[in-house]
Amino acid sequence: MSATRTLGQVANSLEESPVDAKRLTVLKLSLEEKLKTLKELNAEIIELVPEDDLEAEIQQADECHEKIFEALARIDHALTPVSTSPAIAADRGEE
Repeated sequence: MSATRTLGQVANSLEESPVDAKRLTVLKLSLEEKLKTLKELNAEIIELVPEDDLEAEIQQADECHEKIFEALARIDHALTPVSTSPAIAADRGEE
């Protein structure tokens, strides 16, 4: 499965209510593996790219990495339980 397709699945899963934590965890693991593979491939590609095209290739790789990092952050945020800070709980009389 491509990284782009997985990113689409992440976006769809994050729109569900309630979110499927198991599905998001699987997608997170998949994205982490894809990121590792992309980094390895990019290292190999950079060695083969003509110098004139190097900057564009690096920029394209950075954009792909950024999308994956953003998706991973969104997954982490969705999987993190919301907690009420002690100060807010005290204001609400929830101590």
